[in-house]
Amino acid sequence: CGAAFQDVVSRLRALGMSPGQISDKVRSLRKEHSERSGVSLAYLISEEFSSEMRELSGLDNPTFHDLKQHLFFGEKARGRDTICPRDGLPGCALVDTLPPRHQQQCTHFLS
Repeated sequence: CGAAFQDVVSRLRALGMSPGQISDKVRSLRKEHSERSGVSLAYLISEEFSSEMRELSGLDNPTFHDLKQHLFFGEKARGRDTICPRDGLPGCALVDTLPPRHQQQCTHFLS
């Protein structure tokens, strides 16, 4: 959360919101953003993603099944220690671990 975030917080304080109200609003907005976000297709088909997955799995052409243990389970699972914006507990969705440039509003579900 950078300068823009701090600017919004300052404006909300100026409007009379208490720190608790601001905290509740931020939590609500983060939850809503997480629920509406999806991993961008541009990221999934990028060399950046392919390279990360090859490094993660140690394989030249990993399948989803090759990656699931590394991405979602075990000590090094992505998001394992990140607080989930949806429920406030440790462990979050893959999309919540990605920088904003790789998150987009979810319009389709691909399986």
